[in-house]
Amino acid sequence: DIKKIEIRKYGLFIKTKYRDYRLIVSKRFAESAYNNMTK
Repeated sequence: DIKKIEIRKYGLFIKTKYRDYRLIVSKRFAESAYNNMTK
């Protein structure tokens, strides 16, 4: 259950009901991952 996805300059932040995840990636990767998740 993903509540919120944020893209910042150096990472993808995913908030779920139970915990938060922070993936440190390049901006290009973060944007493409976000686009794939929101299709």
